[in-house]
Amino acid sequence: NPYSVLVLKLSSALATVLLINHFIACGWYYVGLEGNPSRNWIMLSQLDGQPFGEVYVSAMHWSLTQFMPATNNIGPDNVFERLFAIMTVLVAVCLFSSLVGSITAAVGSFRQVQAEKLKQEASVRAFFEERKLSAELFDAMREHGQESQKGREIAVDVTTKMSDIKLFRDCPESLKLRLNEEVFMPAFQHPAWIQKDVMDPGFLLKGCHT
Repeated sequence: NPYSVLVLKLSSALATVLLINHFIACGWYYVGLEGNPSRNWIMLSQLDGQPFGEVYVSAMHWSLTQFMPATNNIGPDNVFERLFAIMTVLVAVCLFSSLVGSITAAVGSFRQVQAEKLKQEASVRAFFEERKLSAELFDAMREHGQESQKGREIAVDVTTKMSDIKLFRDCPESLKLRLNEEVFMPAFQHPAWIQKDVMDPGFLLKGCHT
């Protein structure tokens, strides 16, 4: 399902960002604790003596803002923290561009799949309308197309030629026989042919399928 694939890709990208930011937040927390004991971001932010959870969330917030165009009231207060912040920004520049690219590619791929599905449906519908085929056969073909699209893409050019519609080539033999019969059987009703009721039905069906 294209929707599931898109959600899976976006969730994977988000989980990767959160995991990387978790390690950066831990490093930022460690630098604040083990760096300059008199000047550090923990004291500057008035978090000294606060519970671990509150300090960790603040560190995680700081880490996320290095990756996104966002602001926060936490900043480095000594040379060690500034060096750590510089390295974090450099890493964030590379990872953020990669993240945006992967999300753009995932959304673009999803749109392409949807466009191909619409093109195929329009192609099949035009084929059936031009030849005035039965709605029952159209529903059977469409149901097969929906089943065959699960887990793979079916690309079809917008055309009404039977040989160019991939769905028709992939459908079961029983549907192919029904399709050929409805498409070609009317040709035997033309006045140039011998009347249908005096010809062998088996011969007519064989002519439709060859």
